[in-house]
Amino acid sequence: MKLELLEQRNLLAFDFELLADINDSLAGSSPGEITQVGDAIFFTATTAQSGRELWTTDGTMAGTRQVSDIRPGTRGGDPVELTNVDGVLYFTANDGINGDEIWTSDGTESGTRMVHEIAPGDNFRRPRFLTNHDGTLYFSATDDVAGHELWKTDGTSAGTTQVLDINPGSANSYPLWMTSIGGELFFIADDGVHGQELWTSDGTASGTFLVQDINPGLSDALSASSYPVSYYYPPLVDVNGTLFFAADDGVHGYELWSSDGTVAGTALVQDIQLGSGSSRPTQLTNAGGSLFFTADDDVNGRELWTSDGTSAGTALVKDIRTGSQNTTIFELASIGSTVYFTAGDDSGRYELWKSDGTTAGTAMLTDDSTSSFGTVPQRQTNVNGLLYFVTFEQELWTSDGTVAGTSLLKEIGPSGNGYVEELANIGGTLFFAAGSIRQETELWSSDGTEAGTNQVADIQVGTNGSYPSDFTEVSGSIYFVARSGDTGDDLWVSDGTIAGTQSLASTGVSRIENITNVNGTVFFSASDSVNGEELWKSDGTAAGTVLVKDISIGSGRSEPEDFVNVAGTLFFTADDDAHGRELWKSDGTEAGTVLVRDIRPGSFLDSSEPRELTEFNGELYFRANDGISGAEVWKSDGTEAGTVQVFDIEPGNYGSGPDDFVNVDGKLYFSANSSGLGVGDEVFAIDGTTGDLLVLDIRPGSSGSFPGALTAIEGLLFFNANDGTTGNELWRIDAATGSGSLVADINPGPEDSYPRDFTEVNGTLFFEASTDAEGRELWSTDGTSAGTSLVADLRQGPDSSFPGELSNVGGALFFKAFNDELGNQFWRVDESGSAPELVVSSNFDIIQGDLLFAFENRVFATLKTEDHGVELFIGTDTDEDDQISEAITLSQGSTLGTIKTILGGETDVDLYRFEADQGEVFDIDVDRSGGELDSILSVYASDGNLLDISDDDVGPAPEFSELESYLRFTAPSTGTFSLR
Repeated sequence: MKLELLEQRNLLAFDFELLADINDSLAGSSPGEITQVGDAIFFTATTAQSGRELWTTDGTMAGTRQVSDIRPGTRGGDPVELTNVDGVLYFTANDGINGDEIWTSDGTESGTRMVHEIAPGDNFRRPRFLTNHDGTLYFSATDDVAGHELWKTDGTSAGTTQVLDINPGSANSYPLWMTSIGGELFFIADDGVHGQELWTSDGTASGTFLVQDINPGLSDALSASSYPVSYYYPPLVDVNGTLFFAADDGVHGYELWSSDGTVAGTALVQDIQLGSGSSRPTQLTNAGGSLFFTADDDVNGRELWTSDGTSAGTALVKDIRTGSQNTTIFELASIGSTVYFTAGDDSGRYELWKSDGTTAGTAMLTDDSTSSFGTVPQRQTNVNGLLYFVTFEQELWTSDGTVAGTSLLKEIGPSGNGYVEELANIGGTLFFAAGSIRQETELWSSDGTEAGTNQVADIQVGTNGSYPSDFTEVSGSIYFVARSGDTGDDLWVSDGTIAGTQSLASTGVSRIENITNVNGTVFFSASDSVNGEELWKSDGTAAGTVLVKDISIGSGRSEPEDFVNVAGTLFFTADDDAHGRELWKSDGTEAGTVLVRDIRPGSFLDSSEPRELTEFNGELYFRANDGISGAEVWKSDGTEAGTVQVFDIEPGNYGSGPDDFVNVDGKLYFSANSSGLGVGDEVFAIDGTTGDLLVLDIRPGSSGSFPGALTAIEGLLFFNANDGTTGNELWRIDAATGSGSLVADINPGPEDSYPRDFTEVNGTLFFEASTDAEGRELWSTDGTSAGTSLVADLRQGPDSSFPGELSNVGGALFFKAFNDELGNQFWRVDESGSAPELVVSSNFDIIQGDLLFAFENRVFATLKTEDHGVELFIGTDTDEDDQISEAITLSQGSTLGTIKTILGGETDVDLYRFEADQGEVFDIDVDRSGGELDSILSVYASDGNLLDISDDDVGPAPEFSELESYLRFTAPSTGTFSLR
């Protein structure tokens, strides 16, 4: 007998099967960047539902909540550099539309917004070094025109401006380590003439200038690469209104300097290592008006020093590790005029020390002789005069500055299996992130007592999952990345069965990205403990998963990116440390993996930074910057001679900044800007037949429409753009005629709808868009204004369901969306375009759905369930021609078991069609899993006559209930029957 599943109405049932429970370890939100702003405490945390986002807490579980889902979906907005500017929170984040930009928040969802789009489009050029100076936020950023320069903002879009183009043109001055002292802002920058030197600014262009050319000419006086770079120990430090820093004047090596912001007041404090040698002062720390730092005088090795700003007052504090051997000193923290630090003495153990600046007043506070490493204190933090720190065994300790008063505060995890990080003093209370092998990493607080040290909130609850991602189909198999509790990110392959799902590369390999199919060979980037992040390949077996080439020799990393297959050759970008990031290609062999051309000769800052690699007319087209024409369109046939610039759209060294390359019927479309042509950021195209350059000027003038999300669908280019009147809305271009037009003003008036995630299903374009009335929901269009409409408001009112992962599966649209009752779940719109149906599993209770990957009539999905966390499942579309592709076959007298369904209405629900031979006997039990209606099971002949009906009083004890249905049926003849 065969049973075939027919249409199940009301809710769409999928047979989801767990392919592999890859990660069964505990989850955690990993709180970080804990920052106080007024009475509010902000931090970042990660959840499976939202990724890494902004959170706030008042120190209680009830008062801990996510502020805003900046980037809807699981990837998260990744807010960093949380900065308090006179009671206003600023940070950088990526909403998935505008790239990395400056954001602000007042602690509410409506009050969390992007301040200004500095670099247009979905860029990855994050502003850095956010600094409060006299109530204004200063930072380093690039707008794709002037390079990385000094910017400031007052929290408004109009008030966000570049202070000065220090290194004129598209070159970068890279302002670093902004430090506010009095009314002056000090920082390090390179104007292209004097090298990296000390600069100051009062916030105006005229008030921004080089303090002194300490190392004359192009040589760097304050090279960021010449000392350890750390947010904990910035190289510019304020001590009583005087700036201290380490610099090299070309004569004395790297030594201690000070400045009051004038040429005359900028001078060498002391040549600690006499002559041209460098003492390299680091970890500069202000303790009660005295400067502490570490330095090497070439006699005593690297030790603790102090200075009052004069040569006579600059001296070695104590030779902790006697003789010329270096003392490893780190984690300097001050309480009053005392500095606390970790140091290793002649015993080789690392312990907690303190010093008042004298030899006699420098002493060890901990001494763990049972360990060869010592206590190894880390993360020293002052809270109300009490020092908190974390030991080598990842436990939380405190010290009052005495040996007797230095002890374990609370054991987070037994036997060294805990971990404590991100310590922060917030209003006299310690907040920190902690977890253990038995407990996920979450937010904790402490008042300095064991009883008062507790978890604030369990943000990411439940069992962890492997979070499968980066699905790529290769010759009938699916490759993906998944997280194992033991080995981190691994490369996996699946043929859609449990037995056929296996790990290909796990031991010592991490950061797997860029999975790309090139004629049956899978290329990807990965990092191991020997070679750093490099180019790898796989043939689908563990033995055939190997490193292709160590491009950046040794433990350095070339970070291959932007993989694309062009006529069977892999093109990508990489940095070999000699040429900077340039264009490479590979045939899968070490010898055949080579640099195509050094477009911008030099290294690091001189990279051409190729990106947007796209196959067009059998060649590679991409964006690159040769240092002369700026970022423009290039092409390559894989040879050095055949790698050339196609057009100089914006003459000069600024470049047109081409982005979003898309091939539509023989035309290469992209966004770019050209003041020379009198247009801002608009849609350009290269005609593959004539070679002509075309442009659609949607917003005439220099402002530009900033087109984004360019997507090719059946000879049409769909994208979002802003014409200056209707806001950011849906547009289209017909590639055959070149004509472009606004499809619909979805959010009427000047407000934006930001349409994106364009997906075609049976001639209909589905996408997500926002309106003031419905929030961000699912929309569809046939390419006309009249045919553009809201599909469904899945989260009623102005709140958003944030549809995502739109996928065409067998002629139906699958997507995930959020509502308050169900959380993130999968939905489907069938061929008729009717209202979305909730996709449910006949095997698992789905807590939430995350990622979708469609392959033939199957769906690979990451689902979160109570038992498995977020893992990889496979589902078979049961609605193809009203039947599943594989029928269920039963032998005579067998029991089908439980068919789990949800009955929500009073009409008949077709369940199965089956074939049976005369005399075959079978048992069927239907389990009611939702609703309160009685379910009735009936069998019909092919002519529609009722043959049998379930008996509510009969069923297999003790599971059977009167709301379930049980039927024993004997086929009266050979034929086809329907089960309802």
